[in-house]
Amino acid sequence: MARTGGGIPGRVFLFHQELFHVCHNQSLVYRLLTMATCRRARVHRRKVVMYLMVGVIWFLVYRYIWPLKLDLRGDSLTELSACPACYGASLCPSLQSGDLHLHGYTAWSWSRLLNVKNVFHGFWTSQNMSVVVKKLGYDSELVQLDLRLCELVHLHDGCDVSQAVQRLAVELGMSVTNQKQGQELSRLDWQKVEKVGVSREMDWAQCSGQGKLDFLINMSLNHPLTPLLPNLVTMLLVNQEPILAMALPSVSGWPFTTYLGSCGRLAIFSHAGSSLTTFISSSWAVRVSLAIQLLEMAFMLSENSLNLAIYPTDWVAENFAVDLAGIVRLVDLENIVLVNQTMLAMDKPSGWDEPYTSDNYGCPNNECFSYSSTNLCNHALTDHNYHGVCGSLLSPSTYSMNLLHSIPREVVNRHTLLPMLLERCWRGGGEGGRKMAAEMIKDILTQEIDK
Repeated sequence: MARTGGGIPGRVFLFHQELFHVCHNQSLVYRLLTMATCRRARVHRRKVVMYLMVGVIWFLVYRYIWPLKLDLRGDSLTELSACPACYGASLCPSLQSGDLHLHGYTAWSWSRLLNVKNVFHGFWTSQNMSVVVKKLGYDSELVQLDLRLCELVHLHDGCDVSQAVQRLAVELGMSVTNQKQGQELSRLDWQKVEKVGVSREMDWAQCSGQGKLDFLINMSLNHPLTPLLPNLVTMLLVNQEPILAMALPSVSGWPFTTYLGSCGRLAIFSHAGSSLTTFISSSWAVRVSLAIQLLEMAFMLSENSLNLAIYPTDWVAENFAVDLAGIVRLVDLENIVLVNQTMLAMDKPSGWDEPYTSDNYGCPNNECFSYSSTNLCNHALTDHNYHGVCGSLLSPSTYSMNLLHSIPREVVNRHTLLPMLLERCWRGGGEGGRKMAAEMIKDILTQEIDK
């Protein structure tokens, strides 16, 4: 008969049973301890995440929200302490007195979270005019400017940039004597400027030339705002918009916004009006008037009395504004190639006097706006601006604002060539190419306005 309670087999069975219970209990205890440890770890992790979130929120509040409104009288926005590694100080009295102040949503500190381009809207009370205030670069670009200034004069990072830019201006400069007046003129040596890398980064400097640089510097130094040479060196390193606006002032008929002055690293321009984009639904007559002005601008920038071809490289509608009188202006002067046509005629590089036609290089199916700075620099005449105004603003191209959309039937009946001319002005080709097409479009639109 088998025995279950006694003997060796029974004791072995009981031993294994007890061992199972012990192991099971140990496993249960281990799981409980593990669960408790994990629970504590999760709680700790939540606390760490919460502390990090609080820290980030506090940083954002301190950096972008407190104080609630941006103050033009302090150094945090103007960076006046960096001068003369700045744009000048002609408007500092107006800013510090509160006469010129920010308004609209860009006046609030939190707006800097979205306003990465550092473009602010303001009002100049004593002049009764709206203004645009620009830092001329992203915050990161201005940080890089300071590092670069120190590097260019072989000083350590974090050096005194106000001293560094003065040393750099001396190193890049050269003085010559005006034989007629016996005055010593301040100049920058193009070869030295080119060596610091400006020509690799800035559109305006793509076509080398001492004469062009002399023109820009001389016009700026003799401007009523009287910037210093270190101010101009700073602008050339970060953004040359104020220099171009001083050299090609609106009072002389140039279709650009007016540069009013600066305070530290804030450059103030006149408010040129509403974006061209807001006129897409305007009446045919209004759009025709704007189109004529844009075509006239393309002609003026291509050929003018200065023999200086001016080629905007970004013909998008957002870069143009229309004031209350209906006048169109180019408001972004950063992306512009300048070509000294007089020097081209003197140097006579191969093919310089043959008009250059843009070929939409790099564009799939020729359906984008592209340019070659080398070809622009080596030809006295190009169709770049006609390509830009028609391809990006007037025509029904795939990348255009299409300002002249919905041409009235009676206009097409009177001018059956108009749709074809818009196509030719955009795509190129045909007798006379883009320039002749632009001229014929302007003539047709002028006839419509005069009716």
